[in-house]
Amino acid sequence: MINSASSYHSPCGITLRQDQEAMFGFLPKEGFAFFAPPSDFGTIKNLLAQEKSRKFPVGYERLANGGLEPFAPNKAHYLGAPAYLWETLPLPESPLIINWMLTGNCNHKCAYCYAQDAMHNIETEPDENRIGQIIDSIRALRPVAVVITGGEPTLSPFFEDVIKEVANFASVVIDTNAANITESNVNIFAKHNVHIRISLDSHRPSKNLKTRIPIYKSQSAYYFDNIWKALIDLSKSEIPITINTVASTANYDDIINLSHEIRRFNVKKLRVRLVENSKSINDYRKLTGNDKRVNRFITYISERAVEDSATPIYLSVNRQRNSLVLVAPSGNFFTESQFVEQGKILIDPESPKHPRLEMMKKRVDMHAHSARYVFI
Repeated sequence: MINSASSYHSPCGITLRQDQEAMFGFLPKEGFAFFAPPSDFGTIKNLLAQEKSRKFPVGYERLANGGLEPFAPNKAHYLGAPAYLWETLPLPESPLIINWMLTGNCNHKCAYCYAQDAMHNIETEPDENRIGQIIDSIRALRPVAVVITGGEPTLSPFFEDVIKEVANFASVVIDTNAANITESNVNIFAKHNVHIRISLDSHRPSKNLKTRIPIYKSQSAYYFDNIWKALIDLSKSEIPITINTVASTANYDDIINLSHEIRRFNVKKLRVRLVENSKSINDYRKLTGNDKRVNRFITYISERAVEDSATPIYLSVNRQRNSLVLVAPSGNFFTESQFVEQGKILIDPESPKHPRLEMMKKRVDMHAHSARYVFI
């Protein structure tokens, strides 16, 4: 049984959760999770209640020394610890971060999209009742953060309402291509301490459009204008931004240049991940190149990031497939199968919309889940 009394969502948007092995938390300003001794829950909760700001309380030295100080920009940081470190990480009692595919609708057709099977394997888009049921199911699992994604989440008629509801109990992260962000959206983001992750593979339209293709080609002309306007508006409102970049043969040689271009905005990090193989990808090797090409790119990014301090670069490699929890628009909870051809698999086939914790721990590698999201 989960004890909801040991969770706390602060006025500044930081979420804490006390488990047996550790206290977990999420910092929306920095966009990453952390952990500390479980006995520290009351201390940090009291500090957060007193410090009504978006920043972490000043003076809590144990946490700061444990890895919460901002990463120096002149280093490429690897997201997800290697296997030999997993045993040193605390084991969460339930998911730390849940990815909610709010809608299967999208205004892009990305060549590397790994979510197409979950996006399109639905009968209808969720209605208001289904949205409420999904929120209740997610809340019951006490995540420290919920990533609202898609599809393109801004296309959902429930987008802003969902942010308001989720922000009552967890930190909120939005995955978006930023093509449709409105002034109303920006105001909601600012009010609820939302961290925005914008999908962008290059600052050059020709390169970006090689893999991120608008469904309606007529949109291509103003697509980039919309992204830069969104970046300006978000920065003016001091909303923290992560740029999500998928590295492929189309942009391997252009990512450092992108880091230069985005440093004038309120970008906290450039998060680079490799193409993740999926049954919905038509030509995986065409997107990645051979293993030698991939390894050469990883070495290049690591070396250049040390020399170039434009924007902190986080490189995501070798993540376990069954380390994430994904809620489809249908409300079913999935994780990824270790076998690419199987795609997403139900966490609890007997109770797909309200998965039991014992089934969650059988289907999801919780050590890998911790390593994926706790940035140490």
